[in-house]
Amino acid sequence: MATDGGDTGPIAVGSVLKQTRERRGIDLDTVERETKIRSKYLRAIEDEDWDALPGPAYARGFIRAYAELLGLDSEVLVDEYRHRHEQPPTESYELPEPVLRGRIGDDRPTPRARYAVIGALVAAAAVVLLVLGVTAGSDNGDGDGREARERKGDRRADAKRGSGSKPGGAGGDVTVKLVARSDVQACLIDNRDRVLIPDQVLSTGEDDGPYVAKRFRLELDPGDARVVVDGEPAAVPRSSEPTAYRLSPGGIRATEFTGGLCE
Repeated sequence: MATDGGDTGPIAVGSVLKQTRERRGIDLDTVERETKIRSKYLRAIEDEDWDALPGPAYARGFIRAYAELLGLDSEVLVDEYRHRHEQPPTESYELPEPVLRGRIGDDRPTPRARYAVIGALVAAAAVVLLVLGVTAGSDNGDGDGREARERKGDRRADAKRGSGSKPGGAGGDVTVKLVARSDVQACLIDNRDRVLIPDQVLSTGEDDGPYVAKRFRLELDPGDARVVVDGEPAAVPRSSEPTAYRLSPGGIRATEFTGGLCE
């Protein structure tokens, strides 16, 4: 592989994340807890099994959150994923700046790696794996929280876009918000089969929503979350077992739990 100015092959985004995680001694359970991304999706990213993810938009969000946790330049890895899996492949690659920002244990700001524009006929962009040693002690807490809020805001905007309705059931819509009474794994899909909460683990007291749609399907494991419909708590009993519901302007009713609604 060329290391100085020559053409290089594309890197594997999953390998960058996995090797950096293992080098830092972080297990997948810790990544799942910090990013709120299910471990099966984290494994799929590391194995580059993109078909196992809910969709390209979620793949980009998951890569961004995972990379930020490890102190990697998330935009470089997201651009690499987009280039390799959402656009036709290019003929050559140009060596960019290093992937790592060096922000873990380093208070000095470092420039963000950027792709060079190659030309009108060739779409540029790709990176060489330059794995640098990083130190422990990063203050990732605030960044992770900010990333999680951004992902939540993106899903909420998608759910509201095009409806033109307000909370309270106007225009035949219904609004739904979840509040976890204990750690709960939640899946929420609207009537257009858009995955709004992709089997995400909500920590005790954490909320997600509100979302607006004509109808929803909801699965909780365990069934220990408060469901707020049109601004009012629904009569949903607490349960240590998995539960599932259908929600519409006509109300909420229990249904069969499948465990695979978001797959």
